[in-house]
Amino acid sequence: MLADRVDVALAAAVHALALPVFYAGYDRSAVAIHAVSAALRAEGIDDSPAAKRMAEHHAAWTARLPEEEAALWDWLLAQDATTLAALLAYCVASAVKPEHGAPADRLAAAVALDMAQWWQPTVAGDFGRVTKPLILEAVTEAKGAAAADNIAALKKGEMAAHAAALLTGTGWLPTLLRAA
Repeated sequence: MLADRVDVALAAAVHALALPVFYAGYDRSAVAIHAVSAALRAEGIDDSPAAKRMAEHHAAWTARLPEEEAALWDWLLAQDATTLAALLAYCVASAVKPEHGAPADRLAAAVALDMAQWWQPTVAGDFGRVTKPLILEAVTEAKGAAAADNIAALKKGEMAAHAAALLTGTGWLPTLLRAA
């Protein structure tokens, strides 16, 4: 019968995905759909544009959803398909795995992901963690050999700070974040 009730199936799918995202400790659903929010841990990540955007979405949904988990099912059934689809999109976005490979590449291409819009090099998150030669390589790639030569004699901390300042806004990305 559920296969004939798209509205209820959509509500059930959103319910299963929203429980762990918005109601800590509640993950029981009538359907076997599971998502795990990717716990991204890195110094400075909470200040990234992507993390801030997701936090805004989370706060907006938290304000709309019922406070009690027990009321979520009835709330979902009362919503229109547009609201359910929007909540589904947020829950799915919360569960994207931080991985490389064909599935991740297809997803990134489908949303026209440009990592340069969402990531900037910093001392804490990038240059403070890599070697001086790698810092110089990054500066050379983004700003040219002359810019790298200008900071080559600096101590590591100063070099990292100068490199972060030089590369901000250039669109430079470390190899790990570049499209395949």
